[in-house]
Amino acid sequence: LPPTIMATTTTSLTVRRAIPRAVSSTAAALTSPLVSPRWLKDNMSKSEVKILDSSWHMPLLKRSGPAEFLKRRIPTSQFFDIDAVCDKASNMPHMLPTPSDMCLALADLGVEEGDTVVCYDATGIFAAPRLWWMCSCLRINDTMPITPVVLDGGLNAWIASGGEVESGERLAAVEKGVRIAESAGVATYDASRISNFDDVRRAVDDGQANVQVVDARTAGRFGGTEPEPRPGLPSGHAPGSLNVPFSSLLVSAETPDGDKYTTMAPVEDLKARFDAAGVSKVGKPLVFSCGTGVTACTLALATELVAAESGMPAVPWSVYDGSWSEYASMPDAPIATTE
Repeated sequence: LPPTIMATTTTSLTVRRAIPRAVSSTAAALTSPLVSPRWLKDNMSKSEVKILDSSWHMPLLKRSGPAEFLKRRIPTSQFFDIDAVCDKASNMPHMLPTPSDMCLALADLGVEEGDTVVCYDATGIFAAPRLWWMCSCLRINDTMPITPVVLDGGLNAWIASGGEVESGERLAAVEKGVRIAESAGVATYDASRISNFDDVRRAVDDGQANVQVVDARTAGRFGGTEPEPRPGLPSGHAPGSLNVPFSSLLVSAETPDGDKYTTMAPVEDLKARFDAAGVSKVGKPLVFSCGTGVTACTLALATELVAAESGMPAVPWSVYDGSWSEYASMPDAPIATTE
């Protein structure tokens, strides 16, 4: 997977230096942050490939990622709970944990420095890009300690391809990632990949002259015509934002048994969606937002896929961790609608 480098344009974009990575031969051979079930079948037996189920569901669905993991999962996978590995001091859901806590959580699941971490979820493409982003932010001594990728189509695509599944409690003890655990005390995050409320508020105040917020929620929630799923939270958007619903970047599919799932759309379709929304021509860094920082990561993944396919550096981007749940809860945050 090529290191991400910030693109240069005639605007205020600056060049991001290449990020060195601790990589195995498996990671070095990757050319995209998205892998297929076929790739996973060919590589899952390698010791440096670790598989993490990060399934998360909207609370209204009353589904449990950890419970479903016990019923059906890809063999050798472990469960990464984004609601448990989070910033415990925040009142926002599943915010980024401290870099130290992130390292220790990965180590407990058997992840080691140099590993390729395959992120997947039960829905297809929904929560897995969130874990991909979390892992891609991590730094140890200014180096990316692991190489995260997303399994296209998730668990059901794996099943549709003939992949085996297992169930029940994990019986074998996990061999802890020793080096990544020992490095937890010096771990940091790449701050350029993370935005907060102050960043978005500054963008709104200057008319989004220097960065562009791109919202992944539905057009109705973005426009203020549909309610937010979070009680008491108004819908709408930060003034000047663009809207690319994350679902518009996905393709629906189903297994032979009729279980539905989603995959990423072809790269040419991703480019077309970004072009139609005006994202491709803004010429400035992008800040991806959504409801709680989950589906915004699908937009980030799509941006990297377009860059990987074209061979060009990715446009600078970050994810607003608190997203709309934080922004709209701030008493002084301006909110626009399309009504």
